Amino acid sequence: MSEKARTLSSWRLFASLAALLTVGLSAASTAPAIYRTVLKTNNQITVTGNNFSPSGLAPTVVFAHTALALVSFTNQTVVAQLPAGFAAGSYSLALTNSNSQTATFSVTIGAVGPVGPVGPVGPAGPRGPTGPAGPQGPAGPQGPTGPQGPPGPAGPSHAYSASCLLPSCSAVSIATPPLVTILSVSLPSGSYVITAKANVASGNGPLESSCQLVTESAPSVVLDSTTPSPSPYTSLTNSATATLSGPDSILFQCAGEGGGVVNVTNSQLIATQVNGIN
Repeated sequence: MSEKARTLSSWRLFASLAALLTVGLSAASTAPAIYRTVLKTNNQITVTGNNFSPSGLAPTVVFAHTALALVSFTNQTVVAQLPAGFAAGSYSLALTNSNSQTATFSVTIGAVGPVGPVGPVGPAGPRGPTGPAGPQGPAGPQGPTGPQGPPGPAGPSHAYSASCLLPSCSAVSIATPPLVTILSVSLPSGSYVITAKANVASGNGPLESSCQLVTESAPSVVLDSTTPSPSPYTSLTNSATATLSGPDSILFQCAGEGGGVVNVTNSQLIATQVNGIN
């Protein structure tokens, strides 16, 4: 073999080795590598490493011979959902990337430890805003009756009167019925306490007499009447209450009995208006 032929053969051998080396380096540069795994409380496992998806396609993750559903993936991170029911222990995890290259990793699932001691009470937080007012509650039971208050001031008093007093007013002589009106007083509507007084005398010995209080509007309704025992001289008093719905007059009337003449002197009629009569 000539020198030129030997040189050409050497160059061909060198080129073949270089090509094989380039293919090997290319394959090694896309092989996946797993650096660590983290198992979360929601049964999701996060795998961190490199070359999980060099071509952008989803890798395949197998945990203890069970293919896992992927939650998310990048070229450096894969999140997969673990099925429930794995007991504490060590399990194999295999990740095959989009170039059909596989990396394996050992994952240890620890048992749940005992509940730790209760920590100290933390400081009180700031006071929250006042909430809206709640609905009105039901009425409570009635309380006891309070003590009686002091009496109020006396209301205004209106007194109406008429009189016939000796010597300015002569005696009124009466005989047998009909009744004679001795005094009268006109009143507005309202409630009244009424009092009538008079002296009755007879010059012919003991004689009977009677006196009464009536209203002018209803003279047949006697408010009060008095018939003293037969005597030559006596004093009598009539008292009554009345409520007038409109203006009216109170009449003080007297009559003698037995046919004799009776003299009525020093007569008085007083009507005092009050707030009301029960």
